[in-house]
Amino acid sequence: MNCFRSYSRLETKHTHVMYYEIVKAKNSKITQTCLILHGLLGGCKSWLRFSSEMVKRRPNIRFVLAELRNHGKSSGFPSPHSVDECAKDVLELEKQLSTHFDIICGHSFGGRVAIKLIDYLPNSSSISNPRQIFLFDTS
Repeated sequence: MNCFRSYSRLETKHTHVMYYEIVKAKNSKITQTCLILHGLLGGCKSWLRFSSEMVKRRPNIRFVLAELRNHGKSSGFPSPHSVDECAKDVLELEKQLSTHFDIICGHSFGGRVAIKLIDYLPNSSSISNPRQIFLFDTS
């Protein structure tokens, strides 16, 4: 199974850049999208091998590896650099990609961002209900 990677940057309303990578199987029908959020000292590369291996096992899933504000290639975001602001960035990413995050995986700080995204569900149409959420080493 061949794996396809693409890279992109999301220009937000205030011209800040959120970097993300998409990993998916070549020539496969995508039925689900999985958002992966890294830990405090991580980035997209932290989850690249995992997502590439998962694509081999589940070629119907597209993986979106988001780099949270002021990590790696996501740059220029003004303060505050809070969990809440990171969650808002992810909401904007989902909107700009015109997709629905069926699965959300969050490691450490990324897990806190995932939990904050859930806080938006009852009162907002800005994020779709994920089917599954996985938290790794999140306190």
